[in-house]
Amino acid sequence: MLRPLLLTACAVVALQAGSEEAGEPLYPPKPMERCLRYAAATGTIDSDAIQAALAEVDGAVEHGPLSHVARPSHSVFGVSFPADVTDKVFERCIKAGGRKPQLLQLSTLEFVRPDGSPIDVAGSFAQEAARGMLLGMTSHMRWAFAGGSLLSLVFEPSRTDAEELMKRAERLAAPYIEGPIQVRLLRDEIRWQLQGTVEPKRAKRLEKTLTKLPGVVEAVVDGTAGVVRVVVEFDALEVTGDWVPIPAAPDSDSGEDATDREQAREQLRPTFFVDPLLDAVRDAGFELP
Repeated sequence: MLRPLLLTACAVVALQAGSEEAGEPLYPPKPMERCLRYAAATGTIDSDAIQAALAEVDGAVEHGPLSHVARPSHSVFGVSFPADVTDKVFERCIKAGGRKPQLLQLSTLEFVRPDGSPIDVAGSFAQEAARGMLLGMTSHMRWAFAGGSLLSLVFEPSRTDAEELMKRAERLAAPYIEGPIQVRLLRDEIRWQLQGTVEPKRAKRLEKTLTKLPGVVEAVVDGTAGVVRVVVEFDALEVTGDWVPIPAAPDSDSGEDATDREQAREQLRPTFFVDPLLDAVRDAGFELP
């Protein structure tokens, strides 16, 4: 289970874990064993009852219950499940705590300089401005996780526009970070090698199928090389993959000592849930190594 460390302003969580296996790609061409879903509940929560219900379906609370000092009645959960568990099962488990849950969405923002170099959000911004980020951004925000140059936000679905989210985040961060700031949605690139070559018509059909999936912003199938390249975006995702360690950004204005910087390197970030992509590739009749 992940262990959240509450920061000074109580709104951002720095997560610690071990390192990934050296050389292991972030998105190997195989199904993810588990995924994470996020929910909030209002009122008194029976955490033991939730844990018991989750145990019956091999689920576990990875984040939470988390509640902000300004919104003590809201409890936020990030729950790990086997990949085939449905939203209905998730809701039933949280409801076992005595309150009807509200499913949340997650977006991850990346803070960079105009040249694309990352800004250490966790070190220079999050600890001081976390409360402003959580409460000042929108009343529908429920929690924020900081790590390196990334800020992952969980919020009520269909209530937050990505463009407005980025503008507000940039505006709120400006007093705490020297120099120009740009905020963008985090994107990951996934590359998988197919077995054999792919004829052009089949490649185009697979590209169209992949681009229709939630979170996919670009899909290219190189038929000659037999390579699938998919660009995914962390924008209002209902499900994510596991959280993995990330290095701290080199650009930090926080004045933190070496120990703090070492701890920052152990922070985590979410990954994209790739199973729907793999299903689309295999349903189209292609094989992966």
